[in-house]
Amino acid sequence: TRLSFVLDGHLWKMHPSGFHLTSLMLHIINTIVCFAVCRAMLGGVWKAFLVAAIFAIHPLHTESVCWVNDRNDLVCGLFWLLAMSAYLSYCRTLGFGKYLLLTVLMSLSVMSKPQAATFPFAMLLLDLWPLSRWKASRWKTNNTEYNEEPARFTQRSFIGLCMEKLPLIVLCVFFMGLAWFFKS
Repeated sequence: TRLSFVLDGHLWKMHPSGFHLTSLMLHIINTIVCFAVCRAMLGGVWKAFLVAAIFAIHPLHTESVCWVNDRNDLVCGLFWLLAMSAYLSYCRTLGFGKYLLLTVLMSLSVMSKPQAATFPFAMLLLDLWPLSRWKASRWKTNNTEYNEEPARFTQRSFIGLCMEKLPLIVLCVFFMGLAWFFKS
């Protein structure tokens, strides 16, 4: 967050309109990334458009554009959404490079705003729905599987999904400890 303010200071000097323009651009980028992530998760363009439109006009997000000192929400949101995109990529084809990218983006999100430490738990909720990565989440009706199409995302047991998030949880606890230490 501070680096974005330093960059703004170099670009715009002390003209407040430049700082607001940067915040607006970050909000627009966040909305576009939100649309892309929702489209990848939900599959439909109109569903993703509706979610992105609500995201774009919601007061919690527009307030961060109006108040320049709320830049941490915009930066945190950008890295959170990019981390979600990296997580979707990781879920399609598991790989160390994709997990490392996910870890870096999540770390940047938590460094921007400590409240982003809930990210690993949000990923567990995404694993249940809409990604259906939890093997037990395949519902059975009349002795046939509800979801007969091939899984778009890799399947794991609940314990496997939790173990997959464990390094990220440890990293979040570390950053939360740093935030607590420097606030005291």
